[in-house]
Amino acid sequence: MPSEANMAASFIICAYNAAGRIGIPLASLARMRLAGGAVFELLVVDNNSKDGTAELVERHSATIELRAKGCAVRVLREERQGLLYARLRGLREARSNACCFVDDDVEVAEDFMEVGLRELAPEDVALLIPRISGAYEKAPDGPVKRRETYLAVNEGMGEKRIEYGPKTLIAPTVGAGMWLRRDAFMAAVPWQEPEKLLPDRIGKRLTSGGDYEFGILLGKAGYRRVYVPTLRARHHIPPGRLETRYFFRLMVGCLQSEFTLRAKYGGYEHTVGRRAKELAKVMVTAVLLGLPPYGGEGRRERLFLLAGRWAQFKGAY
Repeated sequence: MPSEANMAASFIICAYNAAGRIGIPLASLARMRLAGGAVFELLVVDNNSKDGTAELVERHSATIELRAKGCAVRVLREERQGLLYARLRGLREARSNACCFVDDDVEVAEDFMEVGLRELAPEDVALLIPRISGAYEKAPDGPVKRRETYLAVNEGMGEKRIEYGPKTLIAPTVGAGMWLRRDAFMAAVPWQEPEKLLPDRIGKRLTSGGDYEFGILLGKAGYRRVYVPTLRARHHIPPGRLETRYFFRLMVGCLQSEFTLRAKYGGYEHTVGRRAKELAKVMVTAVLLGLPPYGGEGRRERLFLLAGRWAQFKGAY
């Protein structure tokens, strides 16, 4: 097992019933370039999976390949249900100060570690935001494509590097390939009191915002958060996530999480007057749903518009 002295990075995959997809990040990590004899460790945090995820990881060909290269692969079981608990477990167990979360359906580029370590080198940089493209099994229609940031696809942010300083409350953080400086995180985030943090995704509940909250707290502590367009990854997205019902729920969950963070850290107040205005918008949009066209992209567009306005009416959760 490599020592901490030559441990370049700790990659963390938080997995819940991921046997059918976890081979995607495993294979891409095995393909990653290791310059100058550098090695990394991989921590797979199994969050109470019932489909044999942990067993599959242990026998996967990519795991065998990584271990042959000198990279440690550890499978950890986190009994407390929820993405927040899985992430915190991974960070507690990590042996490198440079930590990267890779979702269980994300494929990273071959130079992902090289770019990440270079960009995270300045001591006042504590979080890196990668540029993620969508690897869709089925091409999305217009209403989804215009909103693909809800699917952790941020390619539209462009080719220019963007820095977010302490004055920016919410940076467009993407947990799917997020790099963190571990010592900064442990100092800025109340990881020992997880009840003070957003629960993030739990099972099939489509709540989110944990990655945004990490970014907020690191920004408040004076650290820079940086969008790095050369830090590339691909998010594999099955057709089920493009279905109207799922995407509607996803939008509402994401937006409510954002409103919760704005209320918690930015003083956002969901007053009676504001709720009344949002309810009026919901009613107007609902009326529009009864008008032609009754199907296709037009109806989906109005449904997703309704999702946004419904979330604004509900406000923080």
